[in-house]
Amino acid sequence: MWFSGCCHFEYRRQRSALGTRIYNHCGPGNVKIRVQYYYAERDPCVTPGETLLYANPNLGGLNFAYYIGGC
Repeated sequence: MWFSGCCHFEYRRQRSALGTRIYNHCGPGNVKIRVQYYYAERDPCVTPGETLLYANPNLGGLNFAYYIGGC
């Protein structure tokens, strides 16, 4: 598990062989995170609380996710 202040990214093994990752944003308001996949990156906005992140067949497995700013 990686911690960055209040927000953190963690791995949880689920039904998928690649597992599920969770980004937990515990601050107020929406924030933008960078989700790093094996082949590419995406920058979605997330709301406070847990956001489930899944592997994407076109982008590959999940490597990491981190805060990059406001939405």
